[in-house]
Amino acid sequence: MLNVLRAEWSKLTSTKSFWWTTALFFVFTLVWAWLVTTATSLFEGAPAIADAAALVSGLQWLNLSVLMIQAIMVVTTEYRYNLQVPVYLATPKREVVAAAKLLLYAVVAAVIMLVGLAAALLLAGLLADEIHGGYTTLFSDPAAQRALWAFPLGTALLVLFSQGLALLLRQSAGSIAVGLILFWGIDTMVQLIPKIGSDAVHFSPFYALRGWLGDIPAADGPLEGNVWGYLFVFMGWGLALWILGVVSLVKRDA
Repeated sequence: MLNVLRAEWSKLTSTKSFWWTTALFFVFTLVWAWLVTTATSLFEGAPAIADAAALVSGLQWLNLSVLMIQAIMVVTTEYRYNLQVPVYLATPKREVVAAAKLLLYAVVAAVIMLVGLAAALLLAGLLADEIHGGYTTLFSDPAAQRALWAFPLGTALLVLFSQGLALLLRQSAGSIAVGLILFWGIDTMVQLIPKIGSDAVHFSPFYALRGWLGDIPAADGPLEGNVWGYLFVFMGWGLALWILGVVSLVKRDA
């Protein structure tokens, strides 16, 4: 397993797309921190106000989209360049390769998210004339403190979901398209189903992920008042997809 992890690390760090998408992640992060902090100062005489809750809520969207794309490409890039055959010849136990990709990139993505959050909070604090809620620093705000552990955890589970999807589809464009369509809210359309939709939506993957990241307990339905339930819903979707993906990987031709 250790040798497989080393090989996956070497492949990841030698891939140009990993570096430019990581750079894009940090650009989005810092630009958002600048925008959300300085927006109030556009009005004459108004101070620039740093609000941790507003800052971290915006990072759910473009930033997680970038990390989803990276997670998918960790799996699908090999198929694009027909590298999967020598990889599986070197490591006949394909499930070991899939587990190594998951473990490696889940840690990498969680660290990227943690560093990005910390950088955004630092930049917002430097730009602000005052901090919303009267805190001495943004890191004193409970919203920021929760985000610094909840977002990396949510990111790792997003990698689980994304790589499961990629293992099933084995194609970058298709996997990214399906992943982003789900991520940007198409799964919430289940609430339009008569009678059961209002309850079923709480079990849709990205509705649950957004509820968990935003610390927004369900207002009604079977998960009423429970934000941790959302975490387990998304984890369940991720595990199911990844297990199906690994079974598909083992059973079919490379």
